[in-house]
Amino acid sequence: MKRNSRNRSIGVGQSLLSAALLFFPPALAAGASVLTIPVFGVGMRIYKPIAITVTLLCLTTIFALIATFVNAGLMDEAIESLKFLFMAFCLVSGFWLQAKLKDIQRLALILSTALVVWYTVSVQLGVALPDAFRPPDNNGSSILLFFLAFILTDNRNIFGRLIIIAFLGFFATLVDSRLLIVLLPLFFLSQPVSFSIGRVLLFVCLCIVVYIVTLGFGLWGNWSDFVRLEIYATTLRHFLQEGLVLIATGQGPFLEAINASLPDIISQRLELSHVHNAFFQVIGSYGLLPGLSFIGVFVVLTRTSIILSDDTVRNQTIFLISAMMIETLLSDSRIAYIAFLFIGLQIGAARRRNAERLALT
Repeated sequence: MKRNSRNRSIGVGQSLLSAALLFFPPALAAGASVLTIPVFGVGMRIYKPIAITVTLLCLTTIFALIATFVNAGLMDEAIESLKFLFMAFCLVSGFWLQAKLKDIQRLALILSTALVVWYTVSVQLGVALPDAFRPPDNNGSSILLFFLAFILTDNRNIFGRLIIIAFLGFFATLVDSRLLIVLLPLFFLSQPVSFSIGRVLLFVCLCIVVYIVTLGFGLWGNWSDFVRLEIYATTLRHFLQEGLVLIATGQGPFLEAINASLPDIISQRLELSHVHNAFFQVIGSYGLLPGLSFIGVFVVLTRTSIILSDDTVRNQTIFLISAMMIETLLSDSRIAYIAFLFIGLQIGAARRRNAERLALT
């Protein structure tokens, strides 16, 4: 007798593979993402929005590969551009598993706890680890923890949600992630009461505008915060001067141009490895076509969450869009792999629940 999908749970092997996506060095995490499909299971049917999202991620990969080979065929950059394809593997494998919601919560709790311990031991306590096995930086770790917390708060009462929100605020303060403190109201707004997507998006935009304006007038912030604003301004000037091309020449030339354009007070102290905005990074490195494909991924995911009436997927997607506007999450692909795996899990679970409700009516 075929086992019912609603009784299927995430096993030890699947939990270990999920941990590998986070704890392995990015190169090995990319390899582990290829294994997610056979390990998480292959479904016989594919959900149309998932197919569209995977197609868009594949198109982003193809365009990025073309861009890197235009730039003298840099093999390292070409391999790095495959991360969009690996993100697609994680998304579709999570969807095909269609795990129960409580199993997603259990897995999210395991990874969240491990991430906090990992960061605390290696960074806060100063335990030396090889660079390849260090956790994501302060913003990256906070973003991933916030993302997983959307699942941890599912079906919890307001008191339980407020405890998780308080812990998120504490962790963001502990690791000095001021950007996540700015986005914490989004989490608070989306959890105790479920607002419409229009109001949540409006609130997100308002938070970002207030953040930029108050920094610009010097009302708060330190050198790092002002550098971030100067990076955005420099990147926008670069786009205005150079124009937007359909296919760019790779990440290397883009970052060289940005670094060369930064004010001396910044360039003398640091060299950028990304522009702190994932969408700017993709458009500047690979071109307008891959940029639009990448943006389309989040448009489809947001629309899917509305169709499925799943607040968690909606909030996760909006949060990722917001976070990617102030941090280049793609610079540490491990974060993107985990995020897309859990979005796939959540969409699969939401679609299964909808099917079960329809079967009862």
